[in-house]
Amino acid sequence: LLKWVDRHPHLDWVVVVCGLILCVGIALYAALKSYPVDYDAEGNILVDGAKMAADTFKGCGLGAGIIVGWFLERRSVGFSTDIDASTRITRAIVGLFFYYVLTLILLPPVVFVLPDPFGTVATNFVAMLYITWLFPWLISKYEQRAKAGAPARTASHFKTA
Repeated sequence: LLKWVDRHPHLDWVVVVCGLILCVGIALYAALKSYPVDYDAEGNILVDGAKMAADTFKGCGLGAGIIVGWFLERRSVGFSTDIDASTRITRAIVGLFFYYVLTLILLPPVVFVLPDPFGTVATNFVAMLYITWLFPWLISKYEQRAKAGAPARTASHFKTA
């Protein structure tokens, strides 16, 4: 698929549309399908359909976030990993720190605001969008600014006249 996109770069949006249709279709199937609970001889649950549906919603949010982030990164960032090891390590530490802030502090309240399955899909979508597009975009902007020798911001930049 990626080889096809490389040969037809102006058609990358087709991949995004097809991927999103697939994610929505799978989520609708999971939401509308009946899930009988399957028990073993001792009465233990063998298959929990509700858990399977929740996992499916999580996967659909992750998949949609990856594909939208891939498209945005491809079109607006062009992120490169052809860098020295210390920059790679710094990027990883900063990226993971903000990923954990996002997923452990900022996103959990969304699940309480949006009912399931929407909250599950939305939080996983945002988490993957951060990884595939937002962080690469932010770090690229920061590195471009640092490379251009832009002066550091100080408190005086924020004072009003």
